Amino acid sequence: MSRICFVSLDNLYLFPYFKRYLPYVKDYDVIFWNRSDIEEKTQAKNSYIFRSPSRNKYQKLLGYIRFSRFVAKILKKNKYERIVLLHTPLAVLIEKLLCTQYAGRYLLDIRDYSYEGFRWYYEREKKLIKHAGLNVISSKGYTTFLPPGNYIPVHNDNIIKHSSIEAARERFSTQRRPIVISNIGLIRFHQQNKKLIQAFKNDLRFEIRFIGQGANELADFCKEQKVENVRLTDYFAPEQTVEHFAQSDVIFNLYGNHTPLLDFALSNKLYYAAKFCRPILVCPDTYMQKVSTGFGYTMDLNAPHVADDFYLYYTAINKEDMQKSCDNFLENVREENENFNREVERFLNYK
Repeated sequence: MSRICFVSLDNLYLFPYFKRYLPYVKDYDVIFWNRSDIEEKTQAKNSYIFRSPSRNKYQKLLGYIRFSRFVAKILKKNKYERIVLLHTPLAVLIEKLLCTQYAGRYLLDIRDYSYEGFRWYYEREKKLIKHAGLNVISSKGYTTFLPPGNYIPVHNDNIIKHSSIEAARERFSTQRRPIVISNIGLIRFHQQNKKLIQAFKNDLRFEIRFIGQGANELADFCKEQKVENVRLTDYFAPEQTVEHFAQSDVIFNLYGNHTPLLDFALSNKLYYAAKFCRPILVCPDTYMQKVSTGFGYTMDLNAPHVADDFYLYYTAINKEDMQKSCDNFLENVREENENFNREVERFLNYK
């Protein structure tokens, strides 16, 4: 048995931020729910793998209950010195165990809005926040819906070669046409995507790119609307991610707003935009809008003259001013990530 245990409600490969903790541990155990039903290799000393189908709501609910019991049994038996919970809903299900037997010795990693709108959930989460050894959040916007407490922010920025950043920044020019607006990653929220296509339909000043799984789901819509300035790429290798961002002039991040799931999160695209010094399209009344000052463009896809208004903004960009805004943002990211590193090292290596 190891001193430290990581617990996940899903397969670990779906949560790359798990790796942020590994430099601070020599060995560790993991407990996770193998929902993808795959053979997943880890470097853990001991892996406790839960298997249960979750294809419908009934199976998912039953799986939550069974998995929480599975986890509780292992935690009671092994009596770890430290626990890192990668999902808050699981922590809520075993709240009593954590707050009594592991008070001050567990870390909550909060990456999204979940069920804070339900009073029973909020009250249990409130106790968990109070008794945790460390509370980590990926966006300070989450403090809007989370219980009061002490939180350590961490950013999901990716490590990119300095030479790639410099080349991408040098490439940026407001004179190049067409202006390439790219949605890169898992292509979802098609209602928003279709609004963007309509707003820029056959405007030769712009080229719209959807790059990632789900892009081809827009093919029929583009054909019906006779759209000719949209490019769809349904799959790309992960190692091509940096290239796709670098070859774009504008980064798309218009997922919607006025729901907790979208209003407070910080997208990975934010960090690509800042590092490559690209404008990023954000929705009004979101935390993304607040933090991207100087390189974010607030776009309401329901407004008239969307393309013309954005063109006026884009052609008036001062590259030096935008780069300063990006660098100021990145400096804040660096400082907060360094603080996260110190706090996590202190927590995990306490003896």
